[in-house]
Amino acid sequence: MPHRFAVFFLTVAVLAATSWLSPISAVYTNPVEKIRAQDESFYSSIALNMAFGGEWLSPKFLNRFAFNKPPLAIWLPALFVKLSSPSKLALRAPSILAGGLTALLLFLWIVRTEGVQPAWAGVLLLLSDYWFSTLGKLAMTDSLLLAAMTAAYFLLAQDRGLEKGHNVIWFGLATGLAMLTKSVAALPALLALAILAPRNRKLPALLIAGSVAFLIAAPWHIYQLFAHGNWFWAEYVLDEHLGWGLAAPTREGQPGNFIFYSSTLLKTCPWLVAAALLGIWQKRNWVALVAALLTLACMLIFQFHNATYLLGFNALLAVAAASWFRGWRLVLPIVLAVVGLGLQIKANLPLRENQAIAALENYCTLERGNELRIVDPDDELYSAALPLARVGYIYREDSALRRQSPLDFRKMGIVISTADYLNQSQKLAGFQAELQQMGLFSTAPIATLIAARSELEIQKVIRAKSDIDFLLPAALLPLAEGAPHRIVSISKSHILLESFTSETKHSHACGLLR
Repeated sequence: MPHRFAVFFLTVAVLAATSWLSPISAVYTNPVEKIRAQDESFYSSIALNMAFGGEWLSPKFLNRFAFNKPPLAIWLPALFVKLSSPSKLALRAPSILAGGLTALLLFLWIVRTEGVQPAWAGVLLLLSDYWFSTLGKLAMTDSLLLAAMTAAYFLLAQDRGLEKGHNVIWFGLATGLAMLTKSVAALPALLALAILAPRNRKLPALLIAGSVAFLIAAPWHIYQLFAHGNWFWAEYVLDEHLGWGLAAPTREGQPGNFIFYSSTLLKTCPWLVAAALLGIWQKRNWVALVAALLTLACMLIFQFHNATYLLGFNALLAVAAASWFRGWRLVLPIVLAVVGLGLQIKANLPLRENQAIAALENYCTLERGNELRIVDPDDELYSAALPLARVGYIYREDSALRRQSPLDFRKMGIVISTADYLNQSQKLAGFQAELQQMGLFSTAPIATLIAARSELEIQKVIRAKSDIDFLLPAALLPLAEGAPHRIVSISKSHILLESFTSETKHSHACGLLR
């Protein structure tokens, strides 16, 4: 019992402590390609709006529906915010607690067959993994999904036929929560059950577990199909699953899935691969091996490259590796955990002083009620999570990189050209009709993103909108020439074009996400 408490609280303490160092979105979810956690701003913005706006069933981001993922990873942070306060810790608390639960389940999984020392080795290897120590603390789907999947695999490891007690119910519950977190990402758990269960138990276990999972995950999906069918079908089914999943856009020279994931893994946590091979040589943990192979197969089939998918695979590598670590060998996982956590902190600590975030925090403290337009945004949508009166974006469009999507934001006016933005009255009725056809009876999301083809077009927008504040990189200061705004240095690398017309001020609680 003391070991169980130690595992849980150590993991939670490590994740919480490193979380304190990083603002929302200021973390690399792929340190190799320097990709930051834009999704954390996305989910945080929705959760905050949900907590204070009261619309819990249909997530919205920047005033439009957001159906790219099921809502569990939004509901839980929103609930924590509602019960406490709008803060970074409240938003991240569900993921951090889920990380502690994952470590505890992994410990219990290993300790029953291998003993206490290998179980501790597995936990320490998990903590050494960049993806766990990073994603385990972010307000995203990954940590919650990992906890649910680990619970399912833990039950299979104890009872492959799910015959004892209520194991089949618990397995269905875990799988259903995984589905409500990241939809088809729960599929490997059901496939593992189909492979590992005894022949006479395969069909009964699958039927019962699948029914429980369906009862948990299906209601929200069915509701959205009936309530917002056009938008939900276009974004959730056609775009998210069939678009990004089976036909994701690729860049010229982009490596295949196997090369992408293997090279990323070897560049971040090579010791996990070596440790897993040693563990498999020592003893084969069939549940972990089958689950890892199924996870890998799904990663290779799913066409969109996302390094965060390594999280679930690496956790299973830690389970497979544990059996080799006994006696003096336990020193190695301790060293690896310290080194891994140190490398994770070193990689992400410079982002704490990100100037785009600093500029937005400084702007927020001005308590202005004007609309803010961010030019060439480089804040990873941090602005969307702040309590600003209204925020919109202007970016320079590269038509060669434009992606066709079943959800046509241009047709609805959510993405708009500078010409249409400056003459909205001529287009407003058409945009409004398109939004209503998709089930959104509001004009608020129109012109969320302005697509400019040149700096001259951006300058035209700035000169035409004297009542709007503009935030832009200092390198674009020449665009302020002739602008009817006050020029303010808002951070080391950004300037604010402040409107002389000040809207009613709002009292903001700034700095809570930093």
